[in-house]
Amino acid sequence: MKNIKRVSLITLFCISTVTSSFALENDKECVVNYKKNIVHFADEHDPHNRLITLNYKTMELLDTREVEGSLNHHADVMGPVDKANYLMMVAKGSNFVTIRDIKSGNFVKKIRLPFRPRSADAYNEKYNLVLLNSRDRPAAVLIDATSLKLVGKAGFNTTCNKPNILPPYDGLYADNDIPNLKCNTYDFGGDQVSGHPIWIDSKTFAILDRSNRLLHIYGIKKHKNQWKTHLVQTLKTDTSLHQLIPKNKGRYNHTFYGSTESTGDREKIAGVYKYRKIGSRLIKIKFKKLVYYSHNFASDNNDIQENRLFPRLPIFQPSQGRTKIEGINGHNLFITPDRRYLYAPVGATFVNGKLAPGGVFVLNSFSMRVVNFIKTGYGAGHVAFSKQKGIAIVTNHKDKFVTAINYKKHKFIKNIPLNFPNEDITSITTSHSQYIDESGNYYYNFWTDGGQFFRVDLNKLVVDKSVRTGGVPIQGNFYPNIAVNCNIPAPAKEDGYDEIFSNTQTDTAQEDGNSDRHNNYDGLTNSEYIRRMRELIK
Repeated sequence: MKNIKRVSLITLFCISTVTSSFALENDKECVVNYKKNIVHFADEHDPHNRLITLNYKTMELLDTREVEGSLNHHADVMGPVDKANYLMMVAKGSNFVTIRDIKSGNFVKKIRLPFRPRSADAYNEKYNLVLLNSRDRPAAVLIDATSLKLVGKAGFNTTCNKPNILPPYDGLYADNDIPNLKCNTYDFGGDQVSGHPIWIDSKTFAILDRSNRLLHIYGIKKHKNQWKTHLVQTLKTDTSLHQLIPKNKGRYNHTFYGSTESTGDREKIAGVYKYRKIGSRLIKIKFKKLVYYSHNFASDNNDIQENRLFPRLPIFQPSQGRTKIEGINGHNLFITPDRRYLYAPVGATFVNGKLAPGGVFVLNSFSMRVVNFIKTGYGAGHVAFSKQKGIAIVTNHKDKFVTAINYKKHKFIKNIPLNFPNEDITSITTSHSQYIDESGNYYYNFWTDGGQFFRVDLNKLVVDKSVRTGGVPIQGNFYPNIAVNCNIPAPAKEDGYDEIFSNTQTDTAQEDGNSDRHNNYDGLTNSEYIRRMRELIK
């Protein structure tokens, strides 16, 4: 039997010493529990957070294991789905993340952070960097996906001392020392100060500063074993920017879309930005508010029994005639497989000024014109497309069904009931991570409130199988093929933590060439940075 190198991974703040095995080159004796058709999901049900592993093809529960940290909301892949060696458990209630072997689920390492993490679903393939952003401040760190070490940082160290809350609220909370930089806004969208992380290109990434309604664009530059960052540009947004997506995949994409959230007082409704990338900057092309006027709108969602999003408000049955539909709770954006249309789900709508269930606004991706509105249910938040069937499935996070749409014609097909019990562990009924398999025949997701993994037959548009796991599985990743690589170098023993935001002046790199001083924050002191941010916030 060949020798296996034993590496003792000792991290600060670890309760005990953990030993993991990494195979030497050409060693065939590595642990491989999972190879194909695997889904890893995070279960954030405190106090026993778990990693749940299933085979989605056979609909079998393979493994559950407890993981360290509070509110493990994400099980994020650290690299391309078919090549990554690790996944990251993002404990949104703790100041660290834990790394696990993707092919076995075994613990590898803990990485301490200077903030509570939000998500790490952004990977730079050229430089092998994972972008992990913060839940409690507009900030992010760069993690090398091989050494599993912090190698860069960006953002601003203004912490939030109160969570984001929906109305009624007591006003806007701000850091005591920085009154113009708010901890949060009264926009919808949860308690994440930063929006989804995204790489604009291999040398540029974005931090979506939802707390101050700003979009920060950062550049990176390699200096020895560290990546230095510099703030290239800051753009003001109408309300909190939840997500930024590219029109096309690939390194030469130049068009991006951003979805905004409405304000709690309805002063501003949700909308969609269109940006053009020029060099390392983004230029705003258009902003479209999510409003649609219809002469034929009528509510036929008769199976909705209660208003789960706003329980004190009745479900509104709109009258016939000219109808104004306004989108609120702007969430994620999705683009159709032909790249011609944007699907913008909203968790609820106002129809002629009264609250109604959510739906999907359909926008022409070129002109940004709203071409249709399709009713769904409360909490509409995610869309998956079956190219083979021409069907889109909409996840309704606050309702008891998913909605099927003909995305070629942008027409409602039916609501597919999810006949699972409400266990009232969480207000989320259906998870954030939906998936349609390679054949286009099956849709998969989790009933989060009590843990039921289910499958929808897209030929019959019915739930045909389910597996109970318990807990509150909330977000994960699906892998048609796991990267079964046994020659993985042992990750760095040190977790790379330092006082990441302690020295703004020396921890940033100087940008090459001439730059606009108003948009160049390299080497600025905290007070100067604050002054510049105030100018944008006014």
